[in-house]
Amino acid sequence: MRAMAKRGLGEDFMPGTKRRFTVDEYLRMAEVGILGQDERLELIRGEIFLLHPIENPHASAVRRLLHKLALRLGARALVDAQNPLLLSEQQSVPRPDIAILRPKEDFYASGPPQPADILLVIEVADSTSSYDRAVKVPLYAAASIPETWLANPNARKVTTYRRPTPEGYQEVREYRPLEQIPLEAFPDERFQMGELVG
Repeated sequence: MRAMAKRGLGEDFMPGTKRRFTVDEYLRMAEVGILGQDERLELIRGEIFLLHPIENPHASAVRRLLHKLALRLGARALVDAQNPLLLSEQQSVPRPDIAILRPKEDFYASGPPQPADILLVIEVADSTSSYDRAVKVPLYAAASIPETWLANPNARKVTTYRRPTPEGYQEVREYRPLEQIPLEAFPDERFQMGELVG
């Protein structure tokens, strides 16, 4: 049975419906200026979300992770912060706090990193932990990103997610202070949890 359209302000609309966008539409809107360059937005499964303003504790946590990871990984990886990833099959362009990428000579000038380029995604889950766990982690698993971390500086813990499947990550582990966290892409590297989340 066809839902009845309600009339308001001279336009028909369908209650409870949303207009979802494709990755191409989203990128085009940004290109032509419909979406402002200074707006902190991300496309998640076809919906455009406004990101939380970055408060100082969050910014500090991201800087710490960026510094520690870049120092240790050097030229073996590109450690990126708060830039878009292109997950076309999921109609998503998320902006994780940290992404560890395969090195590329043009530093991804030819286009945003895609799943095959991404070794690890880290979200600093302080004020957004529920959203990150319920929305972002399953999104990264569906895109076959091999490893995702939720770093919670308030709780002084890091939760790692590994073995992605379309239904979610199969291996989840929580790390506390003094424990060492291995990085799957670089098995020779182990990070003390406290150095990453102080």
